[in-house]
Amino acid sequence: MPHVHKSQVYDSSPAQMWQRIGDFNNVHSWHPAVEETKASEGGVRELVLGDDAGSVFETHTDGGDLHYSYRIDRSPLPVADYDSTIRVQPHDGGCEVVWTANFTAEGASDEEAVAVIEGIFQRGLDAL
Repeated sequence: MPHVHKSQVYDSSPAQMWQRIGDFNNVHSWHPAVEETKASEGGVRELVLGDDAGSVFETHTDGGDLHYSYRIDRSPLPVADYDSTIRVQPHDGGCEVVWTANFTAEGASDEEAVAVIEGIFQRGLDAL
């Protein structure tokens, strides 16, 4: 099963970073690939992607101090059985954002699917 792990260090405090990224239904405010986040009942969100790339439907599966986990229910991405966690942790007076995912490649090779998810994660981390 492919695994993606990306992280990046920032000067802001963990609390400041979590205030920016911790709202499950506010991804569009910080990730440049997401034009709009539409919240639904039951912890479900629709991420409307830019460039007419479609929508990703995700369900919040776990959360706590400075982290949340979610699964993809439906998307145009080449993945299935996708589970992911985004976490903020202290790091040398600032913070580190750690974003991980496990999934099965679908409609693409493992390497291609990993490259797509790594690119999505990196683009989001770079925007912070």
